[in-house]
Amino acid sequence: YGIVPLIPEGMRALAVKVDEVVGVAGFVTPQTRVDVILIMTPPGGREPISKVILQNIQALAAGQQIQETEDGTPITVTVVTVLVTPEEAERLALAATEGRIQMALRNTLDQEDVVTSGERASRLFAGAGSAARGRAGAVNRSTPVPATPQESIIEIYRGGARTLISYN
Repeated sequence: YGIVPLIPEGMRALAVKVDEVVGVAGFVTPQTRVDVILIMTPPGGREPISKVILQNIQALAAGQQIQETEDGTPITVTVVTVLVTPEEAERLALAATEGRIQMALRNTLDQEDVVTSGERASRLFAGAGSAARGRAGAVNRSTPVPATPQESIIEIYRGGARTLISYN
């Protein structure tokens, strides 16, 4: 009953306190995937740094709901429960205690981990006027291979099981 059967062996369910900002305005719902960003001033540091500390983490529950609403509407909650390894649980628990965390929604088809250098407050405006840089803070990564124009993919969730259906 409840959430326990949804936790695979070797994994942990960790509840994280959220507000509308951290929980991406209520769009972090059961079965969505998030990246977790930590914002804090490191020990001995002078300015805050933001850094992605966990990637592609599955939300198990939003508040006490373990299934997404039928119409996919946002859920306003104060706690999101995520599925993590024991090591990720330690990292997230410490991050939530020592700094401020934010969640960034991610497309469930995007499985690629991205390596970032983090961002410092002093660099936010450095080179902001340069049009040659493109999008400020853009991360260099390989371009995803798009589906062919004739192929479409539908993503279906039933009872926590994800199914991808491709059709022409």
